[in-house]
Amino acid sequence: MALSRTPSRRGIETPKRRSRSAAVGPWAPLEAGATDDDYHQVFDEVVVPVVRAFRPDLILVSAGVDAHEHDPLGGMRLSTAAFGAMTMALRVVADEYSEGRLVAVTEGGYDLRALRDSLIAVVDVLGAEHSETAAWPTSTIQSTRGAAGIAATKAALARVR
Repeated sequence: MALSRTPSRRGIETPKRRSRSAAVGPWAPLEAGATDDDYHQVFDEVVVPVVRAFRPDLILVSAGVDAHEHDPLGGMRLSTAAFGAMTMALRVVADEYSEGRLVAVTEGGYDLRALRDSLIAVVDVLGAEHSETAAWPTSTIQSTRGAAGIAATKAALARVR
């Protein structure tokens, strides 16, 4: 499962990039400017159901923080709290299917304060005694980017079936 900005920071999505994402499962493209609410919607409607359907023995997360609202390159609008919420949503699934085995490997994130704070949010969730329903922050910015990403992912999956 992959979430990434479309078009890419380079301004285009290459076939190589799409094929690499397809190799690991569904790809949920999100337009630049996606918010906490967009990611929440994509997690609820695509990411978590896909991960649950797979029934993983282990969940590996490439935990990039370049989608943070303060990152100079990412072009997204995620708050620090959203990184904790995404981690908690995956931790709940890890507790259900893989005896809590969830590994997060950091990559990406070019604002050092945002990187630090987001990693603290992730580590706090990983170190919590129990998993719980993810507490997603809400955005004050209206956006349909999440719905568009979900529609694109579902359309691509329908073509594969």
